[in-house]
Amino acid sequence: MRPILYAVPIGIAAGGASAFFLVLLERASAFFEQDPRLLFLLPVFAAFTAWLYLKFGGAAGKGTDLVLDRAAEPGPDIPLAMAPLVLVGTVLTHLGGGSAGREGTAVQMGGSLADAFGRDLSREERCQTIVAGIAGGFGAVFGTPLAGAAFALEAPRPLPTKGLWYGPLWRGPLLPALLAAWIAHLTCLNLGVTHTDYRSLIGERILFSLPTLLLAIGVGIAAGGASRAFVLSIYGAKRLYGKVADPIVRAAVGGIAVVAVTLVLGTRAYNGLSIP
Repeated sequence: MRPILYAVPIGIAAGGASAFFLVLLERASAFFEQDPRLLFLLPVFAAFTAWLYLKFGGAAGKGTDLVLDRAAEPGPDIPLAMAPLVLVGTVLTHLGGGSAGREGTAVQMGGSLADAFGRDLSREERCQTIVAGIAGGFGAVFGTPLAGAAFALEAPRPLPTKGLWYGPLWRGPLLPALLAAWIAHLTCLNLGVTHTDYRSLIGERILFSLPTLLLAIGVGIAAGGASRAFVLSIYGAKRLYGKVADPIVRAAVGGIAVVAVTLVLGTRAYNGLSIP
């Protein structure tokens, strides 16, 4: 029962943090569009962010992986510093034309804030509050509370089939996740934040039909393949960057790589959120 009660302040906190993040992200993206020369500062922003994590982050440097692990199995506290650090890092990345996305920031802010609320709870309840925080962050950032709850329920790993996490609806993670996601979403909206309307990218309304169904299946397969390739590329990049011992230098090298690729391609279409 307590995770359901905690879902209310968690949702408000996640929604407020998400609203603040989206406002800063919009302004950072606007600054980059107005002055693309900020791209050349990306290595500096990356190095500064790495320094912040070394100085103040501790375990927060593990990022989203730490939040998902704690949602599946209790352990040491998620550092509350994770929320401001990932916020600053993401905003600076987009200010310099990098592509840090929003989902990782949402998960880390929501999860770290939720863990701060739930440290007096039992092991099972603490996992459920972190799941609620993930749902709140994801749902508020994208304006998709149902998707936020679904993501929060599916993403933690290892995904247990019994024990801490699952149980009847009134003592499992589902209700806290749904409640926190909706409260965070409404909080974000009431703070005046608007979300990207992806329907404008589709154009005319798509009616359900057999060809549409087959097309959707094909798109799903292609998206899954692309996602798998992306994950493998991330692992490869981590192994490559792992050869650079100093994390600050490593971050700067990553920024230089983004600058180089942007110049070679001759387009800024892939910088930032890459939304037309």
